[in-house]
Amino acid sequence: MSLFEFRRIADEKLSGKWSEAALVQFLYSLLVGFVTSIGGIGMFLIGGPINIGYAMFIADLYRGERPNIGTLVKGFDERVGDRILLGLISQLYLLLWSMLFLIPGIIKSFSYSMIYFIQLDNPDMHYEDIIMRSRKIMNGNKWRLFCLYLSHIVWYILVFLTFGVLSFWVAPKVNLAKYAMYLEIKNNY
Repeated sequence: MSLFEFRRIADEKLSGKWSEAALVQFLYSLLVGFVTSIGGIGMFLIGGPINIGYAMFIADLYRGERPNIGTLVKGFDERVGDRILLGLISQLYLLLWSMLFLIPGIIKSFSYSMIYFIQLDNPDMHYEDIIMRSRKIMNGNKWRLFCLYLSHIVWYILVFLTFGVLSFWVAPKVNLAKYAMYLEIKNNY
């Protein structure tokens, strides 16, 4: 599939749901902002459950379900320990790669970009296996994901010009396109 097909799919999935998706995105941003403001360690400790809740929100949107605020806290269920560990270890790896130089950290962030979607599909998988699978499926696809992000450059400029307000509509669109890419990569893997 082309990058523009991923974008078209995202637009279709958001049709009639833009305002609800923007509201959930706003609340996710508030939650992340609050946890980060507690201290940098806050996102290290509970970033995993928050991000898996966000991945559930994106997957629900993709399946045609109405956006639900409660989805954001579904990551704090009986598997919260696994999710905390996945978030903690992946962030630690990214920190260590970024300490080498900025570019290796950026490249690894693309390698680890699908971990929460993988955990969503494989809840019993060990965190190291999830990270390894993300690295494997993104091998040869990091550039495509970068180009997918780059294809939204006009939207990112508009987000900047609106002092971030438009991000509540742009982020779900970009993440739905990323999820569509994940599904294609997963099916071809």
